[in-house]
Order: sequence, then structure tokens, then C-alpha cells
Amino acid sequence: MDAVIDYCWRANANILLWLNHWAASDRSLYKVLLFLTDEGADVITVATLMLMWFWPKRGNDVHLMTQAALPPRPEEGVAGKGGVAVMTRLRPKSSVAPALVAGRARLTQIESRAQTLIFACAGIMSYVFARIIALSYNVNRPFVSYLPVEGSPGAFDGLRAYGSFPSDHAALLGALPVAMFFWDKRLGIFWSVLGFSLAVVRVAIGFHYPADMLGGAIIGVTMVLIPMLIYRRQGRFYDRMNTLASWFNLSNWPYCYFLYFFAGMAALEFAMHFKHVLEIVFTIRYELMHRLGL
Repeated sequence: MDAVIDYCWRANANILLWLNHWAASDRSLYKVLLFLTDEGADVITVATLMLMWFWPKRGNDVHLMTQAALPPRPEEGVAGKGGVAVMTRLRPKSSVAPALVAGRARLTQIESRAQTLIFACAGIMSYVFARIIALSYNVNRPFVSYLPVEGSPGAFDGLRAYGSFPSDHAALLGALPVAMFFWDKRLGIFWSVLGFSLAVVRVAIGFHYPADMLGGAIIGVTMVLIPMLIYRRQGRFYDRMNTLASWFNLSNWPYCYFLYFFAGMAALEFAMHFKHVLEIVFTIRYELMHRLGL
């Protein structure tokens, strides 16, 4: 067993050094890769989220928005106490959301916005969860280890305080391709290639080991796949998320403006890598550990 662990560690370090020395061999190339893995990745991610949010409207959008706005109706043939009809929202008999059975051709804007909200929440949770693990284990970054990792001046500033394993960026890079397949196969393939490429770049510039990226990706895939599958298969969750998504329609003022305000705050947190969210989480964590005497 020790031999296997030793072999994996050597492979992990060798892949890192090979990629890093290739990237650092040209200063211009290193700066381009550094931009791609930070600002470039953020821009592409935001553009993808905008596409998901403003997904082209289809015929079923009118039906879904109407159903979300109407009060529940009595279900035929069902009576409650004293002969009063039980109020329920009628749902399809199938356990699979009908507008999603055929894939992209029947995905409506309401459904796309509902899935975007699910992805946003799951993505934030995967990022924060990966950061909590990284700070708990506090594995040294490659550039502070004994390995001869190279980089440009200032490239590693601000990263020494955060552990290396798992990568919180890899959590998002793993979550995005999985989520995209729920919209369109071509988007899923595009983000699979892009996500893998950006993960390789983060190793090449010396931010992470390959194992860090793999661990973060597993977290992201798991935490996004589960709620997406639940949305696809559970009629009640499907109804609730579609109703929430319909509230963002501008005709639902003033409520929609409050929702867009909170969405804007979430976008700012994303731009700052969820700095304030993490501060709140770690403050609560510190208080709990202090009270429990840990």
C-alpha cells in the first residue's frame, strides 16, 4: 500500500512539474495562462450563466407561467372533510417533468431559469465546501513546497493562506460541464473540454497539484448532479422551482426587483470569489468549535 501511495505522489508531482516548467518557459505564455484561469474563466462563466438565464422562450413558457400564477384548483373526484374539495396543484401523472423528456427541444425559459437557480446554489455550496476542507486540512500549495515550481512575480500573492486540497475552482469547473448537459449536449461537451483545459492550466501555473483538481471536481460534480436529477424526476420540486423562476418575470413587480437585487449581490460575491460568504461560514464555524471546546 505504501508503494502505491508513493507512486501516486511521485506521479502527482511529476505531472505538476512537467506542466509548470512548460508554462514558465515563456513569460508571455505564463501571463496569458494566468489571465485565462482567472479573469478569462470568470467572463466565460458569466456569459454562460447569462445564456442559461435568457434561454429562448418556447410555447410551454406561457403555460408554466400561468400555472405558477394561478391558485391551486380542486382535484376532480377528491373531497376533504365535510365534502370540501382538497386544494392541490394538478401535476402530470409521469414522475418525470414532461417538458424535459425530449431534452433541449422542449426546454422552456422558465425551466432554464429554474435549473440556473439550482446550479447557482449548488455551485456556491460546492465552492464553499471545498474551501472549508482545504482550510481544515491545510495542505501546502506547490509553490511553498520543496518542489522547484516556477512563476511570474506576484502570481502567488494572496494564495499562501489557503490550502491546496481540494481546489475550490475545480469544484466549479467540475460542476459546470455536468450542469450544461441538462441544457444542451453541445454546451456540455464545450464545457467539458474547457473545464478540463482550465484545470490543466491551474496546475501548469503552479496553483495546484493534479490531485487537488480531481478532488475539487468530484465535489462539484456530486453537489450539482444530485439536485439536477431531483429536479428532473420529482414533480413537486419541479413545480416549486418553476414557480420561483416565474417570480423573476418583470410583470411580477415589485417582488421581481427584490429577487434581482439578491441575484446581483450573488453575482458580486462570485466576482469576489464568495469572500463575504466564506467569512460568515468560518465565523460560525469558529464560534461552534469554541463553544464545543474543540
